[in-house]
Amino acid sequence: MVKPLKVVVIGLGSMGSRRLRCLKALGHDAVLGVDPRADRRRRAEREHGVETATQVTASTLAKADAVVISTPPYAHIPFIKMALAARVPCFVEASVMLPGLPALWSRAQKQKTLVWPSCTMRYFRGPRLVKELLSKNAAGTPWSFVYHSGQWLPDWHPWEKVTDYYVTRPETGGGREIVPFELAWLTWVFGPVKSIKAQCAVKAHFAPGVEDLYQILLEFKSGVRAMLQVDILARAPVRRFALEGSQGRLVWDQYHASGAHVLIEKPGRAPKRLAVVEPKPARGINSDGPYMAELNDFLSDVKARRWKPRYTLGDDIAILRVLDRVRANSK
Repeated sequence: MVKPLKVVVIGLGSMGSRRLRCLKALGHDAVLGVDPRADRRRRAEREHGVETATQVTASTLAKADAVVISTPPYAHIPFIKMALAARVPCFVEASVMLPGLPALWSRAQKQKTLVWPSCTMRYFRGPRLVKELLSKNAAGTPWSFVYHSGQWLPDWHPWEKVTDYYVTRPETGGGREIVPFELAWLTWVFGPVKSIKAQCAVKAHFAPGVEDLYQILLEFKSGVRAMLQVDILARAPVRRFALEGSQGRLVWDQYHASGAHVLIEKPGRAPKRLAVVEPKPARGINSDGPYMAELNDFLSDVKARRWKPRYTLGDDIAILRVLDRVRANSK
């Protein structure tokens, strides 16, 4: 029997709660949950049976095998610094803010401490199937794609107001956050971004300065061209990817009324439909499955004492620099 790892979870909001569920399902021990909000601590104690505290200390981290940082993005940096100071492997939720990360990546490399940035979309079955099919030449040479990712912001956390959490801060706005979230898998499939043309807009006015619509023309170094729309305006959730290739079309539709699927269309042939099956969501619209899979890979690296994950903080920095280029080009 594999000995459970002792994990400290910092941040007990929706993502911290998800990570606690995932840890339990994977057979590891969340030895402490940290959050300044009393209501979140009480919920974690009640639902997950975890001991909680208002803050984390260096001595607490020194006794842990790993730390999961599930705070809002603007609070990531101080906790990464604490993990590096304690030389404790850390997993960090999706980033949207670049300042401070390059210095931390340099330090992590020098002292060989594992820092694992979340790249959840690489674990969704749709993107994984798209990557697998393209590697098998299912649509021939990829030429271009159109991809729309959107969901109405108030539906993200229907139990609280959008102004009560980070998605209505200009630097960590919901739409701005999802651009790198999606680019993490698009660059995994198509390679680095070469050129960008973009426009960002405010339509719904959720809060002052919060962009809710991103329309981006991309050219990848591989030669593939793309039109990417990310928004927090879609009243029904949408993730629809349609690629044109030299031998046909490949479509991934995650929230189709008939069920998530990938469709392969070729001239003169009947369309081939492949179901994309994810475990049933515990809450919201997305299954815990992809989140559990990436957390399992992180914990496997911790157990194996590997310090460099397959998706590094350096990779995350490259994606966030693309986001900066998108916003600069729009202006």
